[in-house]
This record gives sequence, structure tokens and C-alpha cells, in this order.
Amino acid sequence: MVAGVFDVAEVLVDHVRNVHPEDVAVVAFYGSHARGTAREDSDLDILFVREPGDAPHLAIAFLLEGRTYDFWPVSWRFLEDIAAARGSRPWDVAASLLADAKILHSRSPEDRARFEALQSRVRRLTSPEGRADAAIAAADAYPTVVMHLGQIRLAIVAGDTAGLRWAAWSLVNTAVTCLALVNQIYFTKGRGANWAQVLALPLLPSHFAEDAAALLGDGVAAVVEGAATRLAAEVGLIVRRARAETAQPADPAHVLGEFYPEVSEYRLKVEAARARGDTAAATGAALIQQQDLSHALHEIATGVAPGDADLLGDYSSAYFDGGFPDMTRAASSGDLDALATLMRRVDEAARRFAHDHGLPILEPASTEELRDLLLQRDPG
Repeated sequence: MVAGVFDVAEVLVDHVRNVHPEDVAVVAFYGSHARGTAREDSDLDILFVREPGDAPHLAIAFLLEGRTYDFWPVSWRFLEDIAAARGSRPWDVAASLLADAKILHSRSPEDRARFEALQSRVRRLTSPEGRADAAIAAADAYPTVVMHLGQIRLAIVAGDTAGLRWAAWSLVNTAVTCLALVNQIYFTKGRGANWAQVLALPLLPSHFAEDAAALLGDGVAAVVEGAATRLAAEVGLIVRRARAETAQPADPAHVLGEFYPEVSEYRLKVEAARARGDTAAATGAALIQQQDLSHALHEIATGVAPGDADLLGDYSSAYFDGGFPDMTRAASSGDLDALATLMRRVDEAARRFAHDHGLPILEPASTEELRDLLLQRDPG
């Protein structure tokens, strides 16, 4: 007698109920059978949710009457990572595993509700209400694109052909994950099979097909590097635009708080380094000050906190609009007198910004005033 896929699924569920009634929270199937698009020869993929160490021998992959079955374990943490668009599995292909799954068994109503809540979180990322969350997830994923760009360049320097091809493939895949999130779309097929869906994304770099072909092909190193650089830059621009379109300006007090003493501290660091002729210390203090203030002022103006992969120039506009000077040229030249002068201008601009936005500048004139200040802030 030929076994149907759900006859097999029933055997697996019965085994769970009889042997592991307390160890397995949920059994569910996913893929084409869950979406209602299965062919007659389609495989059945079934997952079960357990904590690490529970039911250690339950997982099994097998063939029955020429059809493949995979009964594999996942943890709640694994599913939570998919729902939040984080973790090691690309969200654009992993999301379907959770969002489209159909529950065959649950240990309790609470376990079913927990699983269904995670499914709802995935679906929310594809809804209008989840647009901002999807853009944030894309921004969180983007630094990995830049990392793979760095790997490509290192592989070229090392003459590592295998490393170059792997890094190029990884860059394309991570870029697709970012673009899927920005477009609020997940794919129902794996890499390669979903290529038509990728090329049809509404928000797509203008040179995506060309650059992806160069990265996935067997081209010369210079062509691969150029394609990788352009693709990384264009994806970054799309991600930043999506974040800007979905963000709200932030509260200056929440972002900066009592920031002025730190500004004054860095001014004093530069002046002390200038006095002892310490170019490295003066340069470092000035650059850190400009980066920190640019980061904070950009978040206040746009509601977007810059990410690790963003260039300083990407988020400097609010800094310059606030009357703060550019210290990078003087820092690069090692001109300590110029740096000290510019840091005094930063100090003045910081005082103006604090005054204009109602931010406190705490400068008690004596220890007695400090005692009074402490009691005002913390009366006990």
C-alpha cells in the first residue's frame, strides 16, 4: 500500500505523543504542502520544537517509497530569531518556514499560542504596520554586506580564488536579504529558484542584475571588486532611504541628556595633547568628538541612529547644520593649533545647542552648590 505524506506525518506525531509528550512543544509542517502548492512528488518537511537536549534521538531524515522526509528539531530561540529577522539564516528564505507552517500537534494551548504569535510577527514584517520594523531589520542586516565586501578585497590581495568566490556569493545573498526586508517580501523558494522573484522586487539597485552576474560568475578580480562595491553602495542607499522614510525625529533629551561635560572633557583632552605635542591623542579625541556628536545629532534630526556600516559623511548634515566645525582635515594634517581652535568652537556650539533645546549644563560653582544640586535631583 502506498503511504500518503500525511499518513507518514501521523506516524511521526503519534510517536511524539507516546514517547515524548513533555519534550516536544509543537510539531508543524511547512513548504509547498503547507502553502497548498505541492506537486504529486513533493517532499514533506516537518519540524518539531524542543529545547536543546530534549528528545535527542527524535530527529530523523529518511526515504519512504522514493519520497524524502525530514523531521528536524528547532528551538524556540531559532524561531524567535526568524520572527525578528535576525540570526544566521537569511530571513527572506527562512521566513516562509515559520509564517506558512501548519501545526499538527501542540503540547498545550500555550505552546500553540506562542508559535502562532511568532508567525504573526513574521507576517507583520510584510504588512504596512510593520514597514518601520522591516526597515530597521534591513539596516541591522546591512553591515554584513559591508563585511563581505571587505572579505572580497582581502581575498583579492591574498590571491585566494576560493575565498573570493565564496565572499562574492555571500555578498549577493546578504544583499538580497536586505532588499527583501526593505520590500517587505519573503520568498517561498530557496536561492536560485527564487531569482525571478528577486529581479521583480520594486526596490532594487539599478545595476543589480549586472553586478550580481559579475559576482556569481568567474570574472576577473577587478570586475568582481567593482561590482561588489557598487552593489554594496546601492543597497546601502536603499536601506538608508527606507529607514529615513519610516523614522520619527528623536527627543534631544533622550539622545543627549547631560552631554555638555563630555564635550568639555574632549576639548580639554585636545588642549592637553597639544601642550605635550601628542598628535595621536589630539587627533583621536577630536575625531571621536565629531563622530559622537554627528551620530547623536543625526538621530535627533531624523530618528535614525547610524549603523556601524554607515560612513561619517552619511550622517554629518545635522552636525554641520548645528554650527559645529569639521575637524577631520586638521586632524589628518596633525595641525594641533587648528584642532584646539576648532574644539573651542565645538564647545561653543554645544553650549548653544543645549540652550536652544533646553538641555541642562551642570556647572556648580562650589562643593556646596554640588550638594544642593544632588539633593534637588535626588531628594531621597
